[in-house]
Amino acid sequence: LATCSGILNRIKDNIPPELHKDLYHTLFESHLTYGISVWGGVSESKLDSLFKAQKKCIRIMFGDREAYLNKFKTCARTRAFDDQKLGQDFYRKEHTKPLFNKHSIMNVHNLYLYHCINDTFKILKFRTPISLYSLFNLSP
Repeated sequence: LATCSGILNRIKDNIPPELHKDLYHTLFESHLTYGISVWGGVSESKLDSLFKAQKKCIRIMFGDREAYLNKFKTCARTRAFDDQKLGQDFYRKEHTKPLFNKHSIMNVHNLYLYHCINDTFKILKFRTPISLYSLFNLSP
């Protein structure tokens, strides 16, 4: 996933903004969701690193690049002495929840739920594989 984030960071400036979401789904989310209904039920601590990688990719693709670059425009020596020390605002990252909502992208936790529900629906509707279908007790 880190490799995908790096690739997206390098090529996003050469791709029109309206294709960024398609590029995200193609290069990043496809790797994230592969087999997620099997491995996605692990503990929160194990999913945390994947969620952080996903947030990093979202910031790369859809974040406010100008606000990020404005932090580095002025050299520390040209600032007043009291402003040379970098405070917490400098190190604060952009919130990703508004970016997820704006672009209608699900986070890794929601992707797991979506795929599990979708797989369960397919098992109940099509009754295949029969070994999994037989585990359900359906009321008449």
